Amino acid sequence: MNYDPIQFANKYQLSIESARQDFPQAGTCGLELELFLLDSDLRPLLTVGAGPSKKSFVDYLREKHIPESVLWQTDLEAFQWMIEWGTNPYYSARGAVYEGRILQGVTLNALHQAGQTHEEKLHLWQGNLPYLTTVDYDSIPGGWHLAKRRYIEKCVDMYGNTLSTAGNHTNISLPEPLLAWDFMHLPALMRKDTHLDSYKNDVYITATRLLRAFAPLFIA
Repeated sequence: MNYDPIQFANKYQLSIESARQDFPQAGTCGLELELFLLDSDLRPLLTVGAGPSKKSFVDYLREKHIPESVLWQTDLEAFQWMIEWGTNPYYSARGAVYEGRILQGVTLNALHQAGQTHEEKLHLWQGNLPYLTTVDYDSIPGGWHLAKRRYIEKCVDMYGNTLSTAGNHTNISLPEPLLAWDFMHLPALMRKDTHLDSYKNDVYITATRLLRAFAPLFIA
């Protein structure tokens, strides 16, 4: 069967229009942002307090300085000096990028407030840490539940200091109507005993497997 890119593009645009009407709260793209929290010397922020009140800096920041209205969009990451944000889903990549910038601004405001409290200028960083940093079990935020903590401990055992990186992740999906239309147009024999959810899983698993090899090119 011949592939017609123009025909596919038209079908994709039509499915986007349909999805916007039927699933306005959904989307086809979003961002996950991983950010470093550093002190005035650009060293990782580890803990605040002492004794029983001692806690990971990121736990303190989320509890005291992140606005409650967006707290649900943030989470702990592998280490005490990291914070993760997730945007809402959008049908336009521009919307996800704009919200990502806003969430970075929220983090900067929170760091500024925390810095005023502790009389120190705090910084936001991304990518690789400016200095070689010791990574061990004590680097893991205290706020993680036991299962997650055990998982990160295993990662620390396997990768050590090389695990301490942060970046942006793009979440991309196809419009729901597009997958539903393709499923309904499958030959009856292929649809037999197959549900739409199973079909969608197969599509995403296959697409991920095929595109993974091209990830370095996308990054470059």
